[in-house]
Amino acid sequence: MMMAPVHWTSRSALQSWALLPLSWLYRLLLLLRMAMVKPTLLEVPVICVGNNTVGGAGKTPTVIALCHWLTAMGKKPHVISRGYGGHYTDSVLQVDPSTHTATQVGDEPLLIAQHAPCWVARRRKLAARSAIAAGANVIVMDDGLQNPSIVKDFSILVVDGDYGFGNRFMMPAGPCREPVRISMSKADAVLIIGEERNPSIRRAIPASKPVFGAALIPSADLSLQGVPVYAFAGIGYPDKFFNTLKKMGAAVVGSERFPDHHPYGLADLERLARESENVRARLVTTEKDFVRIPALYHNLITPIPVTLDLNQKDAFISLLNQQVVS
Repeated sequence: MMMAPVHWTSRSALQSWALLPLSWLYRLLLLLRMAMVKPTLLEVPVICVGNNTVGGAGKTPTVIALCHWLTAMGKKPHVISRGYGGHYTDSVLQVDPSTHTATQVGDEPLLIAQHAPCWVARRRKLAARSAIAAGANVIVMDDGLQNPSIVKDFSILVVDGDYGFGNRFMMPAGPCREPVRISMSKADAVLIIGEERNPSIRRAIPASKPVFGAALIPSADLSLQGVPVYAFAGIGYPDKFFNTLKKMGAAVVGSERFPDHHPYGLADLERLARESENVRARLVTTEKDFVRIPALYHNLITPIPVTLDLNQKDAFISLLNQQVVS
């Protein structure tokens, strides 16, 4: 997947307007797909975590946090995922983080499987059926807002507080997977992650829609205060990671951006190791990038784990109880 183009942030960019006809075609294909698919109603509640834009808004940490909260409630959540970037051949596969690689099942499922049972399948219904047969009594659907194959009981729209919805155009003229108002109509709650620097986000949210704020907090066990680091990331918005490092007090002496879900090769890693050594800095990356890196290089790179810190956790848990758990 490519990095987010600069013109996706501006409605006045000539590139965006030139690409609008393709956006209309994309919208038509999406409508046809929605019309052709009859959603399956499962016998257990389904919680969907999704976003409106291409790239990282914080869905994976949200899915992981949800699984921990549901487990604390006495539930048995299983996650189902498309397994983007994975090259598995089975029709449905349970992810085993001790044996599978990101190349096989995708980086996000591999990370999620460290916290809860996770199933990957091209057809989400197959993954859900397998999860239920294995004992799941709640399904958490990762990145499923635009997937019409399963009836959702509770949908969470995750939004990055800085990026928002970009220029609000649909792909490829902009970053949106569907019109913002459609995503809002599907969502039962909106989760804004990070500082709300983009005022257009609140203007897009209906007054009746529950809104929660959250932050991605680095592990307290890792101190980088004053430590020189050479940072790299292949996620939707790498600058989010670099800013996190600065907030941790790290001295970011160099950084590199890679496309989202970038499969790191030996040439990439050898060059990054040389660059960090040249500036005498610690080589650091995100957890999601780290699972895509061959084990041979793990001892040279420090991953930065983050967890979701929800501002109104009790209110959110109460809403979750009302909708799907009780």
